[in-house]
Amino acid sequence: MRRGRFVLGVFSFGLLSIGVCLGLFRWVMVPPPAAPDLATRPTPRVERVTRRSVSVAPDALERCPVTVTILREGTDEPIPGARLYANFTAEGDGLFYPWLPCHTDAEGRCAFETAPCGALRASATAEGFTPAFTHIEDTAFDSELTLSMTAGVLLDGRVSDPTGAPIEGATVQLNEWSRATDAGGDYAMWVTPGAAGTLRATYNNHVSDGREVTMPSEGGATVDFTLAAIHDVEVYCAGLPDDSCASLQPSVMCTHPALMLGQPCYGEPLVCECPGADAVIRGGGEAARVPEGAEVVWLDMRYGGGITGEVLLGGEPVDRCELQVIRVPRGLVEDIPRGLFTAREGRCDADGRFLIEGLRPGVWRVTVLVDDEERSAPQVAIEDRVEDLGAIDMDGGGSIEGVLRDGLTGEPVVGGMVLCTLAEEGAIAMPVSGETSLDEGLFEIQGLPPGDYLVYPARNPLQAVAVSLGEDGEHGSAWVELETLSTELPEEQGFELVTGGGGELLIDAIAEGSAAERAGLSEGDVIAGVSLFGLDLTSLHPRLSDAALHLYSGPGMSLTVERGDEQLDVALE
Repeated sequence: MRRGRFVLGVFSFGLLSIGVCLGLFRWVMVPPPAAPDLATRPTPRVERVTRRSVSVAPDALERCPVTVTILREGTDEPIPGARLYANFTAEGDGLFYPWLPCHTDAEGRCAFETAPCGALRASATAEGFTPAFTHIEDTAFDSELTLSMTAGVLLDGRVSDPTGAPIEGATVQLNEWSRATDAGGDYAMWVTPGAAGTLRATYNNHVSDGREVTMPSEGGATVDFTLAAIHDVEVYCAGLPDDSCASLQPSVMCTHPALMLGQPCYGEPLVCECPGADAVIRGGGEAARVPEGAEVVWLDMRYGGGITGEVLLGGEPVDRCELQVIRVPRGLVEDIPRGLFTAREGRCDADGRFLIEGLRPGVWRVTVLVDDEERSAPQVAIEDRVEDLGAIDMDGGGSIEGVLRDGLTGEPVVGGMVLCTLAEEGAIAMPVSGETSLDEGLFEIQGLPPGDYLVYPARNPLQAVAVSLGEDGEHGSAWVELETLSTELPEEQGFELVTGGGGELLIDAIAEGSAAERAGLSEGDVIAGVSLFGLDLTSLHPRLSDAALHLYSGPGMSLTVERGDEQLDVALE
């Protein structure tokens, strides 16, 4: 079974992961169509008759009057004053005629009296309703169109920069709804009650920001954003060959001072897109603050530790390979000031030899990739000298195979992450390796050295299964069956979340007899903080609370809630 890439240094509870989405586009050159004979083409005439009646049609085209009626969904109640935009494609013409605005009359109607025969596409907006869209394939056969609009709740807010100045033209989007901010940085849109998803604000050359929101059933919510401008910073690593940080990719990131995750850095020389003037470069076990206006930052990698060795395949040295070494933190959050993980990359030479220098003292794990095969070497303690691992045999190593099932339905889970750690370190530790379940929920973690392991779904570490690969079983394997939690934490615990009018996160409902009820949560509680295994996520960055509640459903979670004038800490099961 193929491994896609190295398993990067990820905490085993699987809370925080950064998926970098690459949009891949392929441009195809297509010959332009023949130019139309403009001399014989009739000129469109646009005539506004009233606010509720629009006339548009070239003199030479056949006309097909159309009336659009807008009603409240599920009723015959008209919506007066709705703004309707209509776009026509004339039959036999193939050209789009402009989007024309029209306001509905007291009966909710708009009349397009001289529209060309052909296709009609219409969209409508109205205060208190979500946008609606519809179309007619041919107005020669359909001259009456009814459009229903759903009552919505208002989502609004302001987008500004760190100085408080408004950002005009920023895009704020929740699912299919989006708006651009005005000159005051304000946005407002009507969305479906109960709509849930990531509300994201973006603007050119600024760091985007997102919030998980669940809209209330009535009223609305106000959510503000602060977007910092991006500036490029070149990063160099003192002590590494040619002062290059290339071997640290992709672990180098530019982050907020209080947050260990951020924008990955790429290229040679390494270039980071840093947010605003207050930022930190983290990676390779080091961190350096970015001075205001700085264009170059150095990381100090002048350590004497290193790892060397030889990689074999079929008993012969390989002519190429890739390696990744990851430092094992002594405590769960030991390396957070320097980044979420400490990783370095390297390559074999033509004789299968490798050397990775400048490693911080500590325990390191080595993963080797040759073509599509991956092999994990035993972890090694590094001090102020280079340690020789000897030969790493790509044909050796044991494997752990199994199936991942849904804990409620028993159905196979495709695309679930399965991790394994050393048994002596427990489940809440840095994984040795991991794999994603494929068809029928099957997975296989290959190339493991002999030893005792714990294997578990990333979202359910308490379901860990102990596996032993014996010293005399270099090619041994084991089979395990795992169950994952199929829901997010709120559903698992029996409560529902909603975004309040001021953008705060509220508990909207508590299921009778649920774990949330037993823990003492109440409807209307405001979630002021989230902690995981004693680590205050909210103090690191407010967005981590959102991530924890929506991406993690395992143990170790506690909430800080505000109830009136009280503030309570509630541990979840």
